[in-house]
Amino acid sequence: MFRDNYTRRIYRFINGRVIVDDKLNEIKGNGSHKVLFLHGFNSNKKFVFPLVSKHREYSILSFDFPTKTTEEFNYNYATIESFTLFAQNIIDTINEPFTIVGHSLGGAIAMGLKSKFIKNKILLCPLNPFSETERVKDWLLPNDMKQSLESISSLFNGLNKELSNNLDFISSTFLRDINTKRGWYQKMVLEEICNPLYIKSNLYETYKNNENKTLLIQGDKDLFIKNESSKNTSREFNFGYLELKNAGHSLLHEKPTEINELLNKIVANE
Repeated sequence: MFRDNYTRRIYRFINGRVIVDDKLNEIKGNGSHKVLFLHGFNSNKKFVFPLVSKHREYSILSFDFPTKTTEEFNYNYATIESFTLFAQNIIDTINEPFTIVGHSLGGAIAMGLKSKFIKNKILLCPLNPFSETERVKDWLLPNDMKQSLESISSLFNGLNKELSNNLDFISSTFLRDINTKRGWYQKMVLEEICNPLYIKSNLYETYKNNENKTLLIQGDKDLFIKNESSKNTSREFNFGYLELKNAGHSLLHEKPTEINELLNKIVANE
């Protein structure tokens, strides 16, 4: 069961209005270190669930990116820029050292965030300037059950028994959910995530302007973000690179022990 042990109250400005927000959650660990997790496309803060029960020398910070029902988020559609602004407003309230872990879309957003308190950035299978994402458009915004099944199956390096038994249900739920959010996400998917011009220019500049020590972690069997694109990104920007074997795109679910051990080592050296 995912349980929020502590909720930090946030005051932030959106379009000139002061918003009181209770969305930055903290799950205590054994140490004093903080790690902020940024979830991927159409996910939520509960993607950190596989780490909650681990022996952690760090506390987990997480929040949800906006949906079309987030009243204080005064945009008609989602964009990477608006999500980055949303995240920046939140991290501006954190006045102690912390590490950022961004998964997929969350990795790209992490690259655009700035704070004197950021110690490290860790990108898990991130959307990057060398991504070839045109082919995943129908996985992000599936139009039918076949595409939805392919999308869910492609998140993992093989399906375990539980996933296999529930694949139809998970896929139909995902398709229904996307159908209610299609207008919200369409601009982000078509004009940003799956647009080669945006990827190679706008996103490249975001990565280029990153000011923090960065480690990129990639699954060798990832079908959404190919490992070669992550290798090229690491070489281009002099990032650290770690490839996990027999892992797909959903790294926290497939390799929680390895990632937790790595985070414990990183925060121990901060």
